Amino acid sequence: MAIPMAMGKWEHQISKDNHVLNNTSGKTNWQPDYYDVIIRNSRIFKAYKKYIQANPKKRTSDNFFE
Repeated sequence: MAIPMAMGKWEHQISKDNHVLNNTSGKTNWQPDYYDVIIRNSRIFKAYKKYIQANPKKRTSDNFFE
């Protein structure tokens, strides 16, 4: 199965479950698209790993944080 198709099915199911749990039918749950990147070496891998680990700490400063 192609990655975009798998992502679409996964997003659909998660959205469906979220709408049932939170009574939010009709609202968008996702960004319009996802961003792919190819990690070509350990330096880039470490940079993305650092970003992923630090990102949740910045959540409260996000404009969309409730």
